[in-house]
This record gives sequence, C-alpha cells and structure tokens, in this order.
Amino acid sequence: MADVLVVDDERDLVRLLEFNLRQEGFQTSVAYSGEEALLHLYNYAAETGRHLLLTAHRPPARWGTRLADLAS
Repeated sequence: MADVLVVDDERDLVRLLEFNLRQEGFQTSVAYSGEEALLHLYNYAAETGRHLLLTAHRPPARWGTRLADLAS
C-alpha cells in the first residue's frame, strides 16, 4: 500500500489523519512543520518511495505549496 507523509502544524489534525489512513492500510509518516517535512522528503522519500504528501496550503503554513513543488 502507498506511503503517505502527513504535514500540518495542527497536531490533532495530523493525528486524526494518521489514524484514519492507518485504519485503511496506509503506511504513514508525520511532520509538524515545513522544515521537518523537508527532512522526511530528503531522507526517507527516496528509500520508501513515498506516494502521497498531505499538507496545509493556507497561511501561515504556506510552505505546503513549496513542499508539493519540491516533492514532485
């Protein structure tokens, strides 16, 4: 099944998404900031073949768009 990186600064939202994705059989990793997500992308994405990135798009977490660009 696909590996998903969930990124948001709202920890409760990340935990909820992670729980639901795992219930559906997805492997998940989490990050709570853009910097943490970049570490995941650079250090683990090549190894795991990450298939999906879920991230915030709205301010102040506008880094979501930049992460999506970097991950593509």
